[in-house]
Amino acid sequence: MKWENLDKGKVSEIIRRIRKRKGFTIEDLADDQLGKSTISKIENGMNHVSLEKIQYYIEDKLGTSLEEIARKAQKEEQEKEAIDLKFMSIEGMIELVDPEEALKQLNELKLSTFADDPETKAHLKFWEGRYHLKKRNWRRAEQLFRKVIHLSDKKSTILRKTNLKARSYHELSRICCFNDDMVTALRYNELANQSFDQKGQHPSMKYVLSISKIIYLTRLDRNAEALEELNTLWEFIGEIKNAEIVLDMYDLKAYLAKKLKMYQEAIRYAKQGIEIAQASGIPICAYVLWRTLGSVYVEMGKINEAEACFLMSFRFKNRIIDRRGFMDYVIYKELGQLYIQQEKWARSEKILKEGVREEKNVAPPARYNELLIMLGECYRKQKRYVDAIEIFEKARQIAQEFQLTDQLKSIMMSMATCWKQLGNEKNFLDSLVEFYNIETNV
Repeated sequence: MKWENLDKGKVSEIIRRIRKRKGFTIEDLADDQLGKSTISKIENGMNHVSLEKIQYYIEDKLGTSLEEIARKAQKEEQEKEAIDLKFMSIEGMIELVDPEEALKQLNELKLSTFADDPETKAHLKFWEGRYHLKKRNWRRAEQLFRKVIHLSDKKSTILRKTNLKARSYHELSRICCFNDDMVTALRYNELANQSFDQKGQHPSMKYVLSISKIIYLTRLDRNAEALEELNTLWEFIGEIKNAEIVLDMYDLKAYLAKKLKMYQEAIRYAKQGIEIAQASGIPICAYVLWRTLGSVYVEMGKINEAEACFLMSFRFKNRIIDRRGFMDYVIYKELGQLYIQQEKWARSEKILKEGVREEKNVAPPARYNELLIMLGECYRKQKRYVDAIEIFEKARQIAQEFQLTDQLKSIMMSMATCWKQLGNEKNFLDSLVEFYNIETNV
């Protein structure tokens, strides 16, 4: 392979390893012809350094040759292809097959001769982070993604093209989204966009970042900005190869049209998305789109149509390999609320109890608590006040632990109502006092 065709970042890394293996510091090798700053440039991408000086450093200072360096680089490039394939299989195992086997293979790679290579090291940390993200070990995942970002900054010449820094910022944004911190999620999304190299690996990442930004904006009720971003992205829909991203776009079009009370347009986009999802065999997107269509019918007051959509969404739920995280609580909430509205108490209780059981330690605390509060309201509206108080008390403890003030106020008012109906004046007044203290920040 010709010298000019070699990956200069990889060559720099090989040269640095040779120097360190020989026990030299940069200061040891610097002279009048080759200063410390020039050596540093040679070992960090070779930008603005003449071939003559590179050859002098390699041959006269390190005692090897350009040809030998080129052979090493070519050999490592071939070996890297095998490593890249291994990481691709690890990704598939984490997301679709067996996360534990993926972790086992990552640990084996840590013991390989490539473990000290900056690119391999960064990929090892990134995929270990993705493993912990899958397992919802948020803190450990966050630590690993931050290490990838730090390593990317330290070895920017070598790692910039991998886009691992941008991908790590994206994963940090997902962690924040899962934990209902959309403001920080949006900030990490912006950092991901700033770090993204369009000429680097994973060029379709720009569409992932765009769709994520739109989702975070909608969660913050910044719908005008979300629609503007979505309309811009829509111009590239023919270029997007990832079917799930395209279907996310249809879902967001339907959602934002619903927000603008453009119900027929919302129905049109949701149905088009459902047709594509079902024809393509993508249950996760069919699940979301049927759910969105049901929510449109709820707002239109078409309760029977809404119920049919939610039930269809629910049928897709069991076919989904969970890759997105917290989705299920939404369908439990939507269907439970619909049955309460219809006074179908047995169905509402059944679906909400299932949601509470399935989503415990899975959904974010605020979202899980929404299911508990709704179950409590289901009991209260049936005049089953003792059952309602038991559920509201569990919800109150969660709201206190996670400082969910608005939920706590709602819970105390509902508890006060229940105690009043049971004729317990003391607990009724205690609940009102607690509500007042929360309201006035006492």
